[in-house]
Amino acid sequence: MSEVSALTRTEAVLMVREPAALAFVVVLPLGLLLALGLLLDPADPASTTSRDSAAFAPALAVALLLGVVGFFSLPSTLVLHRETGVLRRLSTTPASPGALLLAQLVVHLAAVLVTTTALAVATLTVVGLPVPASPGTALLVTALGVLALLAVGLLIAAISPSVRANAVLGPALLMPVLFLAGVWVPLEALPGWLEVVGLHSPLGALVDGLLHAWAGVPVPASQLLAPAGTALVAGAVAVRAFSWE
Repeated sequence: MSEVSALTRTEAVLMVREPAALAFVVVLPLGLLLALGLLLDPADPASTTSRDSAAFAPALAVALLLGVVGFFSLPSTLVLHRETGVLRRLSTTPASPGALLLAQLVVHLAAVLVTTTALAVATLTVVGLPVPASPGTALLVTALGVLALLAVGLLIAAISPSVRANAVLGPALLMPVLFLAGVWVPLEALPGWLEVVGLHSPLGALVDGLLHAWAGVPVPASQLLAPAGTALVAGAVAVRAFSWE
């Protein structure tokens, strides 16, 4: 655990020294929430699971946060370390790939927690939406989404050969994932099989789960198992595929 702690402290310092990247993770989702949320009717009880619900704004903001972290911030950090030779130097130390990946998870998890807290406060105070009818469900769905997207981020970092390649791979993956979450087109308007895929995709399950939590409706078990399975599979493959150079 000592090597994980040391790597975590180092990575945290490096993140703080890059305020632009940190601001991107925090400001973009918060700005989206405020831009959409202030247009909502505060009297809307957010009691439906459709994407016309007032709860769609905070759900979308959380999804965008995790998409930015999973597809951009986390993999970019590791790929840059590899390209600049930082990982090559680490390979000569007792540090293991598993310890480095765990340190990255902890640092980015902390950033996600800070931003989701800010989003929650803004949702309840500035936007004026009520507390989710099932707050425990909201926490569970968010936790599973965080684990799934961070694991996907580690996998992208493991297979991206360069920063330039990652800059292409991130948007190429994020756009269809946001589409499957119902951001561009309501899932109900998609063919039946594609709607099912969307509801079980990492961000689709997150958005739909948060809508269910706000409405106080139970989340289907399959939409909880899907992000959990994504986290396990992507994390395992990332550890096996990771290389120092």
